Amino acid sequence: MVSSNTTQLSRCADLPALVCRFPGTIVAAVLLLSIVALAQIVDFRTGELQLVVDPSEERLLGSNHESWKFYQDTRRIFGNDETILIAIGADDVFTPPTVELVLRLTNRLEEVQGVQSVVSLANALVIRSTDYGLD
Repeated sequence: MVSSNTTQLSRCADLPALVCRFPGTIVAAVLLLSIVALAQIVDFRTGELQLVVDPSEERLLGSNHESWKFYQDTRRIFGNDETILIAIGADDVFTPPTVELVLRLTNRLEEVQGVQSVVSLANALVIRSTDYGLD
């Protein structure tokens, strides 16, 4: 009785001989398969890629993921997902030099092209203390 490993080895040993016997057919088959695969990626009429990458957070996380829900809450609060947070280290943020620094930064950031809004201690309408800090 011949084992299955011996049969597999025999087939593997026959493969180079098959390639040597039919090189044109093998090259044509590989070329045909490559063209078919390429046709799925590139539109031959326009030369444009048909491959679409969706890097959206929902696609990456899934709509039921906890991080996706947090992301949606953040977008609801801040208006979009292009938010920058700038922190200033100070023992007391309400000292005149620190308040002046925050005011200067707020004014400069509001002047930057593309910035829709800047919220800081210098222009916040209501500041209140919570269990987690200032809100």
